[in-house]
Amino acid sequence: MDNQQALELLHRYHDATNKGALDELDDIFTNDFINFAAGFEPVKSLATMKTLIRELLAAFPDWYVTVEDMFAQDNKVVTRWSLRATHLAPYHDIPTTGLKIHAEGIHIDHIVGDKIAKRWACNNFTDVFNTLRAHAGK
Repeated sequence: MDNQQALELLHRYHDATNKGALDELDDIFTNDFINFAAGFEPVKSLATMKTLIRELLAAFPDWYVTVEDMFAQDNKVVTRWSLRATHLAPYHDIPTTGLKIHAEGIHIDHIVGDKIAKRWACNNFTDVFNTLRAHAGK
C-alpha cells in the first residue's frame, strides 16, 4: 500500500466511526487488530474494537472526530485528531451528564497488506472521563 492509499484508509476509518457505520470496520482492520492506548488495557481484536466504538457511540451519539494532521510513511500513518461530542447516555460507570466533551490525541497506525493491524494511541480520555465522573458525583 502506498502512502496515499494508507491516508485514504485512515480517512475511511474516521468517516465510518463518525457516521456509526461499524460494519465498514471489517474492511479497515485486521481480525487480530491490537490497540495500545496509554492508560487503558489493550484492545485485542477487531470484534473488541467494534464493541468499544459501539459503546462510545451509544454514550456520545453526536461523536465527531476531526482529522487535524495526518502523515504516512512506509506502512505507518500518524494522525492528530480532535473529538467533540455530548454525553447523552451512561458509559460504563459514568451516568449520563449531558456535558459536551472535547478530546484530542495522536494515533500511530501500522498497516499490514491493506488493513490496520496495530495502533498506538495517546489521548486525553482519562481526563475527559474523570471530568464526567466528577460532574456525576462519582
